[in-house]
Amino acid sequence: MKINLVAAVDELIVLHAGIAATLLKEFPKTYGITFNLDGEPAGAYPRADVPPGYASGYSHAKFERRAEKLLRATTPRLLEIVDSLAPLGIRLRDVVVAATRLSADIAPDGVVVTGAFSGGLGAAAVRREMLATKGRVLGLAAAEFHLIGIVEDRALVPAIDEAGKDGLLSGLNHLIQTNLVLNCDATQASCFRDWLDCFPGNPENCEGTYGLPIYRFIAKSNHNEQVLYVTSETYESLDIGDANVIPFDPERGFDIAPYTQAAAKSFKP
Repeated sequence: MKINLVAAVDELIVLHAGIAATLLKEFPKTYGITFNLDGEPAGAYPRADVPPGYASGYSHAKFERRAEKLLRATTPRLLEIVDSLAPLGIRLRDVVVAATRLSADIAPDGVVVTGAFSGGLGAAAVRREMLATKGRVLGLAAAEFHLIGIVEDRALVPAIDEAGKDGLLSGLNHLIQTNLVLNCDATQASCFRDWLDCFPGNPENCEGTYGLPIYRFIAKSNHNEQVLYVTSETYESLDIGDANVIPFDPERGFDIAPYTQAAAKSFKP
């Protein structure tokens, strides 16, 4: 079965969206959540709304106990997802999930959930943001593949720009050949070619940005339409018309090998 990193990151998000919504509802003074899924047991800690540059995380014993309890139900499925991604070198430590409360003026009880698989100590990531509200998870924007290089000599930037014009694989190969991939030598960074092969989208079109010393390539998945994820028990009662809808179980996620190409197709009623 071919791994589909976009389907996998989608399930990662829907698996934790309900937990994030529950925690932010039960702890109304909390602004955001950072999940610690590599912990034993898995947990989460709250974040405050503070200006950039200030440490936002803080300790809250009651919040953390509640998070650990909720995560017991979803951890088995999370481990299955991560195990399925092992051929790409992805481990539990590479999983990132965070959530932020939306303003009540924008969407009451709305939560923005970000999920990502990160590799090479931050050199590459497949990430997506979704909106969770009222037991549903809405994917509005495409998933993104981020590739980061460290380029301290500005004179090297034009050649990187030129390589990126032929797509993300070309840009990756150039960064590997010039030993500029963040935290990775050529051997370590070569695994990202496999990541690209598992990223359904249009990596021929990628955007390159530079801000000393970070060079970032970004390619997007081929999600051209909204995708609505709903709990299985509410699916039949929805009046959804032509919307793309994928049912899921709050504890088991999609429960249908979501990382395969077949399961990545939007469900059409």
